Amino acid sequence: AAPRCPRPPTRAVPSAPREEGLCASAAHMSCLCAPRDDAAHLVVVGASFAGLQVAKDAAGRLRVTVVDPKDYFEFTPSLHTALGAARDAASLLKPLDGSLVPGARFVRGAAVGADETRVSVRTERGVETVAYDYLVIACGCSYPAPIREAVDAADQTRARRLARIASAEATLGGAGAVLVVGGGAVGVEVAAELATSGPRSVTLATAAPELLPDMPAETRGAARVALRALGVEMLFE
Repeated sequence: AAPRCPRPPTRAVPSAPREEGLCASAAHMSCLCAPRDDAAHLVVVGASFAGLQVAKDAAGRLRVTVVDPKDYFEFTPSLHTALGAARDAASLLKPLDGSLVPGARFVRGAAVGADETRVSVRTERGVETVAYDYLVIACGCSYPAPIREAVDAADQTRARRLARIASAEATLGGAGAVLVVGGGAVGVEVAAELATSGPRSVTLATAAPELLPDMPAETRGAARVALRALGVEMLFE
Protein backbone atom coordinates (compact mmCIF):
# COMPACT_ATOMS: atom_id res chain seq x y z
CA ALA A 1 0.00 0.00 0.00
CA ALA A 2 1.15 3.54 -0.69
CA PRO A 3 2.42 5.47 2.34
CA ARG A 4 -0.14 7.81 3.84
CA CYS A 5 0.63 11.50 3.96
CA PRO A 6 -0.34 13.67 6.90
CA ARG A 7 -3.50 15.70 6.47
CA PRO A 8 -2.60 19.34 5.78
CA PRO A 9 -3.68 22.19 8.04
CA THR A 10 -7.04 23.74 7.28
CA ARG A 11 -5.80 27.28 6.63
CA ALA A 12 -2.61 27.03 4.62
CA VAL A 13 -0.80 24.78 2.19
CA PRO A 14 2.43 23.62 3.88
CA SER A 15 5.71 24.30 2.15
CA ALA A 16 7.67 21.59 0.35
CA PRO A 17 11.21 21.25 -0.94
CA ARG A 18 11.56 22.67 -4.45
CA GLU A 19 13.08 20.84 -7.39
CA GLU A 20 14.80 22.56 -10.27
CA GLY A 21 12.80 22.22 -13.50
CA LEU A 22 9.23 21.18 -14.20
CA CYS A 23 10.11 18.22 -16.38
CA ALA A 24 12.03 16.23 -13.75
CA SER A 25 11.28 12.52 -13.77
CA ALA A 26 8.84 11.06 -11.29
CA ALA A 27 11.71 9.42 -9.46
CA HIS A 28 13.03 12.84 -8.50
CA MET A 29 9.76 14.43 -7.42
CA SER A 30 9.87 15.83 -3.91
CA CYS A 31 6.66 14.17 -2.71
CA LEU A 32 5.96 10.62 -3.88
CA CYS A 33 3.41 9.45 -1.31
CA ALA A 34 -0.22 9.26 -2.35
CA PRO A 35 -2.58 11.76 -0.70
CA ARG A 36 -5.24 10.51 1.67
CA ASP A 37 -8.68 10.09 0.16
CA ASP A 38 -9.95 12.75 2.58
CA ALA A 39 -7.04 15.16 1.94
CA ALA A 40 -7.93 18.72 1.04
CA HIS A 41 -8.41 19.41 -2.66
CA LEU A 42 -6.29 22.02 -4.44
CA VAL A 43 -7.46 23.32 -7.82
CA VAL A 44 -4.91 25.17 -9.92
CA VAL A 45 -6.20 27.21 -12.87
CA GLY A 46 -3.36 27.55 -15.36
CA ALA A 47 -0.70 25.03 -16.34
CA SER A 48 2.33 27.13 -17.17
CA PHE A 49 5.38 27.69 -14.94
CA ALA A 50 3.69 29.03 -11.81
CA GLY A 51 0.66 26.77 -11.93
CA LEU A 52 2.63 23.57 -12.47
CA GLN A 53 5.15 24.49 -9.79
CA VAL A 54 2.35 25.00 -7.24
CA ALA A 55 0.78 21.71 -8.28
CA LYS A 56 4.10 19.91 -8.01
CA ASP A 57 4.82 21.34 -4.55
CA ALA A 58 1.42 20.22 -3.26
CA ALA A 59 1.18 16.82 -4.99
CA GLY A 60 1.29 13.93 -2.53
CA ARG A 61 0.01 16.01 0.38
CA LEU A 62 -3.14 17.36 -1.26
CA ARG A 63 -5.42 16.06 -3.94
CA VAL A 64 -4.51 18.23 -6.93
CA THR A 65 -6.49 19.15 -10.05
CA VAL A 66 -4.97 21.34 -12.77
CA VAL A 67 -7.29 23.16 -15.19
CA ASP A 68 -6.05 24.52 -18.51
CA PRO A 69 -7.52 24.88 -22.02
CA LYS A 70 -4.35 23.43 -23.57
CA ASP A 71 -3.27 19.81 -23.69
CA TYR A 72 0.41 20.75 -23.53
CA PHE A 73 2.96 22.72 -21.52
CA GLU A 74 4.99 25.17 -23.62
CA PHE A 75 8.46 26.43 -22.76
CA THR A 76 7.71 29.84 -24.28
CA PRO A 77 11.03 31.54 -23.34
CA SER A 78 12.80 29.47 -26.00
CA LEU A 79 10.16 29.76 -28.72
CA HIS A 80 12.27 32.26 -30.66
CA THR A 81 14.77 29.46 -31.32
CA ALA A 82 12.04 27.46 -33.06
CA LEU A 83 10.97 30.46 -35.13
CA GLY A 84 14.55 30.76 -36.32
CA ALA A 85 14.72 27.02 -37.07
CA ALA A 86 17.52 26.47 -34.54
CA ARG A 87 15.40 24.06 -32.47
CA ASP A 88 12.63 21.58 -33.09
CA ALA A 89 9.45 23.13 -31.69
CA ALA A 90 8.27 19.71 -30.51
CA SER A 91 10.99 19.75 -27.84
CA LEU A 92 9.37 22.87 -26.32
CA LEU A 93 5.84 21.46 -26.07
CA LYS A 94 5.34 18.68 -23.53
CA PRO A 95 2.04 16.79 -23.25
CA LEU A 96 0.09 17.99 -20.23
CA ASP A 97 -0.29 14.82 -18.22
CA GLY A 98 0.88 13.01 -15.11
CA SER A 99 4.48 12.88 -16.34
CA LEU A 100 4.79 16.57 -15.44
CA VAL A 101 3.10 16.34 -12.03
CA PRO A 102 2.67 12.70 -10.90
CA GLY A 103 -0.54 12.18 -9.00
CA ALA A 104 -2.29 15.29 -10.29
CA ARG A 105 -5.54 15.20 -12.23
CA PHE A 106 -5.64 17.33 -15.39
CA VAL A 107 -8.87 18.82 -16.72
CA ARG A 108 -8.73 20.32 -20.20
CA GLY A 109 -11.05 23.30 -20.35
CA ALA A 110 -11.36 27.03 -19.76
CA ALA A 111 -12.26 28.30 -16.30
CA VAL A 112 -15.25 30.59 -16.81
CA GLY A 113 -16.20 31.39 -13.23
CA ALA A 114 -15.64 30.60 -9.56
CA ASP A 115 -17.32 31.05 -6.22
CA GLU A 116 -16.15 30.27 -2.68
CA THR A 117 -16.26 26.50 -3.16
CA ARG A 118 -16.34 25.64 -6.88
CA VAL A 119 -14.77 26.49 -10.23
CA SER A 120 -16.85 26.37 -13.40
CA VAL A 121 -14.94 24.90 -16.34
CA ARG A 122 -16.09 24.88 -19.95
CA THR A 123 -14.97 21.60 -21.51
CA GLU A 124 -15.87 19.84 -24.75
CA ARG A 125 -18.69 18.17 -22.79
CA GLY A 126 -20.14 21.47 -21.58
CA VAL A 127 -19.71 23.47 -18.38
CA GLU A 128 -18.63 21.37 -15.41
CA THR A 129 -18.00 22.33 -11.78
CA VAL A 130 -14.93 21.34 -9.78
CA ALA A 131 -15.14 21.68 -6.00
CA TYR A 132 -12.06 22.87 -4.11
CA ASP A 133 -10.67 23.57 -0.65
CA TYR A 134 -7.85 25.72 -2.01
CA LEU A 135 -7.85 27.62 -5.31
CA VAL A 136 -4.80 29.03 -7.10
CA ILE A 137 -5.32 31.18 -10.19
CA ALA A 138 -2.20 31.22 -12.35
CA CYS A 139 -3.50 32.13 -15.80
CA GLY A 140 -0.22 33.70 -16.91
CA CYS A 141 0.35 36.39 -19.49
CA SER A 142 -0.05 36.81 -23.23
CA TYR A 143 2.00 38.01 -26.18
CA PRO A 144 1.05 38.71 -29.79
CA ALA A 145 1.16 35.73 -32.16
CA PRO A 146 3.18 33.72 -32.90
CA ILE A 147 4.94 33.99 -29.50
CA ARG A 148 1.76 33.09 -27.65
CA GLU A 149 -1.64 33.05 -29.27
CA ALA A 150 -5.09 33.76 -27.89
CA VAL A 151 -7.21 31.06 -29.51
CA ASP A 152 -10.40 29.24 -28.64
CA ALA A 153 -10.04 26.53 -26.03
CA ALA A 154 -11.04 23.83 -28.51
CA ASP A 155 -8.12 24.84 -30.74
CA GLN A 156 -5.40 24.65 -28.09
CA THR A 157 -3.96 21.24 -28.89
CA ARG A 158 -0.29 20.40 -29.19
CA ALA A 159 -0.66 19.29 -32.82
CA ARG A 160 -2.33 22.53 -33.86
CA ARG A 161 0.16 24.67 -31.97
CA LEU A 162 3.06 22.88 -33.67
CA ALA A 163 1.41 23.47 -37.04
CA ARG A 164 1.04 27.19 -36.35
CA ILE A 165 4.68 27.46 -35.21
CA ALA A 166 5.80 25.64 -38.36
CA SER A 167 3.76 28.05 -40.48
CA ALA A 168 5.32 31.07 -38.77
CA GLU A 169 8.80 29.57 -39.17
CA ALA A 170 8.20 29.02 -42.89
CA THR A 171 6.93 32.58 -43.35
CA LEU A 172 9.93 34.06 -41.56
CA GLY A 173 12.31 31.72 -43.38
CA GLY A 174 11.14 33.00 -46.74
CA ALA A 175 11.15 36.68 -45.78
CA GLY A 176 13.82 38.98 -47.16
CA ALA A 177 13.21 41.56 -44.44
CA VAL A 178 11.66 41.31 -40.96
CA LEU A 179 10.49 44.11 -38.66
CA VAL A 180 10.46 43.30 -34.94
CA VAL A 181 8.43 45.81 -32.91
CA GLY A 182 9.46 46.07 -29.26
CA GLY A 183 12.83 46.44 -27.58
CA GLY A 184 12.22 44.38 -24.47
CA ALA A 185 13.73 40.97 -23.77
CA VAL A 186 11.42 39.14 -26.18
CA GLY A 187 12.01 41.58 -29.02
CA VAL A 188 15.78 41.52 -28.58
CA GLU A 189 15.90 37.72 -28.48
CA VAL A 190 13.67 37.35 -31.56
CA ALA A 191 15.68 39.91 -33.53
CA ALA A 192 18.97 38.24 -32.64
CA GLU A 193 17.69 34.77 -33.50
CA LEU A 194 16.31 35.84 -36.87
CA ALA A 195 19.47 37.74 -37.74
CA THR A 196 21.54 34.66 -36.89
CA SER A 197 19.44 32.04 -38.64
CA GLY A 198 19.26 33.34 -42.20
CA PRO A 199 20.30 35.87 -44.84
CA ARG A 200 17.64 38.47 -44.19
CA SER A 201 17.41 42.10 -43.14
CA VAL A 202 16.20 42.50 -39.57
CA THR A 203 15.03 45.80 -38.09
CA LEU A 204 14.06 46.27 -34.44
CA ALA A 205 11.86 49.28 -33.66
CA THR A 206 10.98 50.45 -30.16
CA ALA A 207 9.20 53.47 -28.72
CA ALA A 208 11.72 53.57 -25.87
CA PRO A 209 14.99 55.54 -26.04
CA GLU A 210 17.03 52.35 -25.51
CA LEU A 211 16.84 48.57 -25.50
CA LEU A 212 15.80 46.60 -22.41
CA PRO A 213 14.79 49.70 -20.41
CA ASP A 214 14.11 47.67 -17.25
CA MET A 215 17.56 46.09 -17.16
CA PRO A 216 20.94 47.35 -15.92
CA ALA A 217 22.92 49.72 -18.12
CA GLU A 218 25.62 47.13 -18.74
CA THR A 219 23.03 44.66 -20.07
CA ARG A 220 21.42 47.30 -22.27
CA GLY A 221 24.77 48.23 -23.76
CA ALA A 222 25.74 44.61 -24.38
CA ALA A 223 22.45 43.96 -26.19
CA ARG A 224 22.96 46.93 -28.47
CA VAL A 225 26.54 45.87 -29.30
CA ALA A 226 25.45 42.28 -30.01
CA LEU A 227 22.58 43.30 -32.29
CA ARG A 228 24.76 45.75 -34.16
CA ALA A 229 27.33 43.00 -34.72
CA LEU A 230 24.59 40.82 -36.19
CA GLY A 231 23.59 43.56 -38.60
CA VAL A 232 20.28 44.39 -36.94
CA GLU A 233 19.09 47.93 -37.61
CA MET A 234 17.68 49.56 -34.47
CA LEU A 235 15.12 52.37 -34.49
CA PHE A 236 14.42 54.25 -31.24
CA GLU A 237 11.90 56.95 -30.34
